[in-house]
Amino acid sequence: QVIKIGRTHLADATPLRLGQEIGGLARQLALSVDRAERALEAVLELPAGGTAVGSGINTHPEFGARVAADLASQTDIGFVEAADHFEANAQR
Repeated sequence: QVIKIGRTHLADATPLRLGQEIGGLARQLALSVDRAERALEAVLELPAGGTAVGSGINTHPEFGARVAADLASQTDIGFVEAADHFEANAQR
């Protein structure tokens, strides 16, 4: 059990065990990976094909699906067309 001085706001703080610090860092890393994976779901949904406001006016009905499929095949990333273009355009 190695004891070390904690740091907060770039200053010395209370002592802690090295294992506590490493455990905290490991938890931060695990949560960061989990949060990035959950965020990926929203990033993979593309608003392409909804045009300016989400109506898809003046666009081929399959444009969004084709764009998503083409990007997915070129990148091997699971892009999909947005389920609701009005929502997708407002959120991105």
